[in-house]
This record gives sequence, structure tokens and C-alpha cells, in this order.
Amino acid sequence: MKNIIKYLIPSALLMLLSQGLHAQAESGMSNSKIEVVIGVIVIIFSVVVLYLIRLEKKINLLEKRNKEEQL
Repeated sequence: MKNIIKYLIPSALLMLLSQGLHAQAESGMSNSKIEVVIGVIVIIFSVVVLYLIRLEKKINLLEKRNKEEQL
């Protein structure tokens, strides 16, 4: 899971940024709207990733406790 996260985050951010830059180049009038949309998407994605990392740590802790109880 950690390896997936290491490669998923940078690639997703690059994809979002490249799409945003392409859209900004096409339309000069809606720059602020595109920046807001990209910002919101990045914030939501970051929160989800942080939640998943936190959840993974809790699951690992529970698995470790479960193994200790079985011994």
C-alpha cells in the first residue's frame, strides 16, 4: 500500500496540474475559476490520502495487537 501511495500522489498531482495549465492556456477569461477548481480538487484529494494513511496505521496497530493476543 505504501508503494502505491508513493507513486500515486505525485502522478495524480502532475496530472491535475497539467490539465489546469492546459485549460488556462485555452481560456484567459476564466483563470480564477480554474484555479479554484484545481485548488478544491487538490485539497479533497489530500484529505482523502491523509485519511487513508491514518486508517492504514490504525489497521496495522490492530493487526499487531491481534497477533500478540494470539501468542
